Amino acid sequence: MKLFLIRHGRPVCSGMCYGQTDVPCEPLPAGLVWEGTRPRRIVASDLGRCRELAARIAAVCECPLEFDPNLRELDFGEWEGRSWDALAREEGPRFDRWMANYLVEAPPGGESHGTLAERVGRALAAAEAAGDDVAWVTHAGPIRVAVARLLGLPAESMFRFEPAFFGRTELHRKMTGWSLAAWGVPLDRERGTGGSGGAARERAGVVITPLSDTLRGPASANATAWDRLAMAEAALARPATDEAFSDPRAWLGGGGPDGRPWIPARLDGLEVLCLAAGGGKHGPLYAAAGGRVTVVDLSSAMLELDRQVARERKLDLAIVQGSMDDLSMFAPGRFDLVIHPVSTCYLPEVSRVFREVARVTRAGGTYVSQHKSPTSLQASRDLNAAGRYELLHPQAAGVALPPEPPSRLREPGTQEFVHSLTAILGGICRAGFQVEDVFEPDHAEPAAAAGSFAHRAAFLPPYVRVLARRSRGGQGGAGLMLVE
Repeated sequence: MKLFLIRHGRPVCSGMCYGQTDVPCEPLPAGLVWEGTRPRRIVASDLGRCRELAARIAAVCECPLEFDPNLRELDFGEWEGRSWDALAREEGPRFDRWMANYLVEAPPGGESHGTLAERVGRALAAAEAAGDDVAWVTHAGPIRVAVARLLGLPAESMFRFEPAFFGRTELHRKMTGWSLAAWGVPLDRERGTGGSGGAARERAGVVITPLSDTLRGPASANATAWDRLAMAEAALARPATDEAFSDPRAWLGGGGPDGRPWIPARLDGLEVLCLAAGGGKHGPLYAAAGGRVTVVDLSSAMLELDRQVARERKLDLAIVQGSMDDLSMFAPGRFDLVIHPVSTCYLPEVSRVFREVARVTRAGGTYVSQHKSPTSLQASRDLNAAGRYELLHPQAAGVALPPEPPSRLREPGTQEFVHSLTAILGGICRAGFQVEDVFEPDHAEPAAAAGSFAHRAAFLPPYVRVLARRSRGGQGGAGLMLVE
C-alpha cells in the first residue's frame, strides 16, 4: 500500500492564522507532473484550497475523488482570520500558554493538536482498512500527523518539517511496517531524472527524486532508520549552525591531517558531490563556500533538512534522493570534488560504490571519504572484566553486525557491515583512483575515563579517512574523492 500526502497551493494571505478559514491560493500550475505509481483514489479535505487541486489530480490520475472533513486543518476557533503578530500581541498569556502546550491546549473555541490527531487517525484507519494506493489532498497539520503516526515518531518532532506547497510526500507500507519513500516531490514542474546523461538538477531550486520501488533489505532499513534519526533531531542529523555559516570555508577545514590540506582553498565554480551526506550540514556549507553542490542521500528526512537550510539561507543546492551505489542519473566525469562522509558501513558490499564514484568524477578530480574502521566495528564497545576491549565480530563479507544499544559508535536502527581495508582502500584503487593520503582522525583524550568513547579511541581509532585522485587513464572519468 502507498499513501501519497499532497499539500494544497500557497495561500496569497501572509502571516494570517487561517486554519479552517477558506482563503484564496496561488493559481494551480498549467500542468501537473505525477511520476511513478498513481493512486487508485483521491481523498481530500473539503476546504476550498484543497478542492480544486484534488479535482485536477483526480483527472490526471483518472481515479475517483471523495471529500473527508477529517482531513481539514486545525480549527483555531476565535483566532481564525487574525494575524499571528496580532495574536501574540493582543492575546498575551493565553497565546503563550497555547504555544507552550499546543498538543493538549486548544485555542478559544477551537481544537487542540490532539483532537486533530484523533480525526486524522480515523482517516488513517479507514485508509489502512481499504489497503489500496490512496492520495490525500490536505494541509500541513494532517500531513505531519500522518507521517509521525505511521513512522512511530513523537508528535512534536514533525513540527521541524514544513510540507511543501504543491508537494507530494509518499509513504509505503510493507511487511516490516511503514517507511518514508519521498518528501516534498513537486507536482508543478518537470525535473531532469534521466539516465547517465541526465543531470537530475534544477539550479533555481531543490529537487528530491523519489526512490524506486525496488529498495529492499539493508537500504530500506537504513533509509527508515535515518528518517527517524532526522526527525528525532539526533546529533548526526542537525543542520550546521550560524557560527559555521559565518565562515563556511574555515569550518570545512582542509579535510586531511594538519599541514596536509586535501580540499582546495577555493571552491568557487567547482562541481561538488556530497554523497550520502544529507542532514543540512555538508551540502549547504560547501554551497555557501562557493561550490556548485549536489547532495545525494537515501533518507528523505535528511534531505528535507538540506532543503530547508537551502531555502532559509538562499543557497543554490541540488538535492537527489538515491543510493550511493547507483549514480546513474549523473553523466560521466560530472564532478570535480566528491565528499563522502561515513556511510559505506551501511552497505553489504562497497566495490560498486567506488566504481560509481569513479565514473562520475572527472579525470584528475578529488574524492575524500571517511569510513568506520573495520577493527573498531569488530571490537566490543565496553571494557571486559579484565579491563580490555576485545574483538567480537569477524570480517564476514555481507553479514550484518548484531544490533547494539545506541552510542557514538553505532546508530540506532541501522544495519551495519564490516568492510576490510582491502575492500575499502583496494576497492578505491581498483575503481580507478590513486590513493594519495590516509589518516585516522584522533578522538583520543589522555585523561578520558576508562570505557568512554575517547578512552576507547586511544586503542581503537574509530575512523579512517582517505584522499584519492581520479586517474587520468583507465576506468571512467577522473576525480578526487574525500571521505570523512
